[in-house]
Amino acid sequence: VRQTHVNLVDLVDTPRTGAPVKAFPNLKKLQDYTIETEKYFPKEDAYAGGLLRFLLRETLHSYGG
Repeated sequence: VRQTHVNLVDLVDTPRTGAPVKAFPNLKKLQDYTIETEKYFPKEDAYAGGLLRFLLRETLHSYGG
């Protein structure tokens, strides 16, 4: 899971939109996409539990995990 880079907003919206979730090859590409589209997932929601907290990546600052 640590090497999985997806935008969490896209992931959570998939059942509603039907759009496939794009997996990015690295953190930098995910960061660029997130900043460009302004699709920021609230940290509080991801830390609430479940798999999302393991997929959370830092977008604006360097973060390893």
